[in-house]
Amino acid sequence: MVLIWDLSVRKSSRILGVTVLSVAALLTDGLIAAAYLYTPMQPRRLFYGLLAFDTYAHLFHVFFSLVAIIAIVFALPGKETGTGTSKHRGAAEFLSLLLLVVLGLNLMVMSRNLLMIYLSLEIVSVISFVLAGFQVNDKRSSEGALKYVIFGGSASGIMLYGMSWLYGLSQSLDLSVIAERVSFATTQQGHIPLAIV
Repeated sequence: MVLIWDLSVRKSSRILGVTVLSVAALLTDGLIAAAYLYTPMQPRRLFYGLLAFDTYAHLFHVFFSLVAIIAIVFALPGKETGTGTSKHRGAAEFLSLLLLVVLGLNLMVMSRNLLMIYLSLEIVSVISFVLAGFQVNDKRSSEGALKYVIFGGSASGIMLYGMSWLYGLSQSLDLSVIAERVSFATTQQGHIPLAIV
């Protein structure tokens, strides 16, 4: 909706519209999650156990929505700069990417499977790389984005290596099964060095 609004509305109300749509989406997500926090409910697993619908996830949904709203408030574009370029160029794209980061973070805290954790983390990482280099004409932005890509790629590889050890130890991608089998392997079979790695 943010991108459609940006493409179809006149320039005068374009920025206000995309900002209002973004904040409204985040407020809706945060308020629905907050309502679930005050509703007594049993935790549920969704999509064959890949995601959990529980208090932990709802608490972080509220937190991520608030942080994103604060980020939008601080990123609100100002008036035209003296050089003739406007600060609000690409505002809809920026807000769309920010909403996708929040989606990835929400999926990450709901994840109960190593594969889902990795996929949601990659959603957040790749979009964060783009956001880090969002100011294309700024050399510091481009440099920061390049350093972030190198660091993020290295960290992702190391994390995958650790996940492969967990999978090899437990023969499962499910976090609850991994917890049981790693605990059994370290206490009963003495595979403590393997679990430490």
